Amino acid sequence: MKCHPDNSSRRGFTLVETLLAVAVIGVLAAIGIVSMMGIVRSAGNSKDRRNAQSVSALYSSARAAGATFSSLSADKVGVVNELIEGKAGKGLLSTVRFQLPGVSATEVNSLVRFLEFDDNVGLLYQASSDN
Repeated sequence: MKCHPDNSSRRGFTLVETLLAVAVIGVLAAIGIVSMMGIVRSAGNSKDRRNAQSVSALYSSARAAGATFSSLSADKVGVVNELIEGKAGKGLLSTVRFQLPGVSATEVNSLVRFLEFDDNVGLLYQASSDN
């Protein structure tokens, strides 16, 4: 007479097997989340760099067309905000509006860390930020 049921007819998983599977899935999820956060941060930096390059080019074009800025030259945030609103050229280029599309006011503080002012040239893009 058998005291224990036949193990070959048993179905399902034991508690230990289930807990082990959940632990493995948790570790894999944690690794994935950390990797994804790095990718998101890198994408944000790339976007800020691209926007800073656009600001620098647009500022140079606007200045060459005779646009004037009311912000002090050292006030990078003020100049970028003026470009977001748009600036008109002078003379033959008075109908041209130099405007920075697609940049929200909240993104300005992120992108200005890649910009520097040079007294001779104007607003320059810096590939690396000190922050």
